Amino acid sequence: MRAAFTAAATLYGFVAILLAASLPAAVPIRFGTVLTADRSTSRGQLMLTICVLGMLLVAAFAGVATQVRRASTDLWHIGAVTMLFLTVELALVYGGLGRAVAVSLFAAPPPGGAERLSPWAVVVLAGYLTYVLGWLTWVLAGRGQPHTGPRRAGLGSGTADSTT
Repeated sequence: MRAAFTAAATLYGFVAILLAASLPAAVPIRFGTVLTADRSTSRGQLMLTICVLGMLLVAAFAGVATQVRRASTDLWHIGAVTMLFLTVELALVYGGLGRAVAVSLFAAPPPGGAERLSPWAVVVLAGYLTYVLGWLTWVLAGRGQPHTGPRRAGLGSGTADSTT
């Protein structure tokens, strides 16, 4: 899981570099209910936010995973998934703005100049939230706990003379 987390964090950094090279000077940061941008910021401020967010996520997941040994695999897992989904969201939301970012698979150029959020970004976000809630429920339900129920009848104590 640590390798998957490292790969997801590297992909996040790669997408951030592509975005930095292709974003326009004014970048939308807030989208209304009709998925049209209603607030913008500068490219520099957005890239600073993207970089700080990436560093905080890597530090939080890696730091906690190295300190809490018994939940280490789970933390590497959810960290990798979080980084991967965040990378896809960045590519969907901002990849189409530069009109040249290769990672933007679904974002189309906005019609009439108004910046619109790709509906796929909403689908990906809903999928991520569903995944995290399902994963958390699975972990909290005690998966992977050793079985402590009664022994099956007829097995004895497991010694050689109890099998005769």
